[in-house]
Amino acid sequence: MARRLSIVIFLIVLGGAALYFWNKGASSSVITANTEASTTLSSAKDHESTSTATVAVESSEKTQTTEIASNQEPAQMVPRSRRLPKSERDSIKLNTQNAEFSESPLFADSDWKIWNGVRAVPKNAGPPSAVVVGEMTGFYLVKEEAADPSAFSASQPIVVYDARLGIAGVVTGTFSVVLKEGVSPQVLTQNLGLKVLNSFPDIRTYYVTSPQEPFDLKVVQDILKNDPSLESSEMEILSRTYEKN
Repeated sequence: MARRLSIVIFLIVLGGAALYFWNKGASSSVITANTEASTTLSSAKDHESTSTATVAVESSEKTQTTEIASNQEPAQMVPRSRRLPKSERDSIKLNTQNAEFSESPLFADSDWKIWNGVRAVPKNAGPPSAVVVGEMTGFYLVKEEAADPSAFSASQPIVVYDARLGIAGVVTGTFSVVLKEGVSPQVLTQNLGLKVLNSFPDIRTYYVTSPQEPFDLKVVQDILKNDPSLESSEMEILSRTYEKN
């Protein structure tokens, strides 16, 4: 009897111990699972916060870049022509009152006409004693006997006028020419006997004039127009828009 009682007590103790350790293992598993889930959730939240912060920063940077770009003027934009200050406009007024103009075969393909009784005087010669009827870069336009196109000299440029545009111009005696592809620029000096003032070989463009003075502008113009080695030629006319009185 005592032996059986001892066996029963042993089995009860053994069962209790087994139940205790089983409950302890299950509780540890739940705690571990909860800890891992909490860690995963926290990591996910941290990642989400980091992503949100990154997007916010990128969005802020993009917004800032856009604002800067919208406030800056594009590099290729060309500003509008500014209106000259009053003092500068007053100094370049053109007086065409009682002016007379005559046509010339030199300008048959344009609206330019020779301004009779007016001559261009270089400003580096000092203020002229004659009446000034206008100014332009480098020249005074004065009331003096006009130069003769058939006996032209660079020291006495011819003044012309375009009534349609209301502008004056100065004929310098220089011609711009464009050579045909493959033509040597020596044709200008050796064949045509001209003097080269400026050259731009990359675009086959040269500025030429007669090596002797005085010379006939029309003769040089015709030589250049009729030469087969030239692609084009044009008489140089310095001009600037003036404000009328």
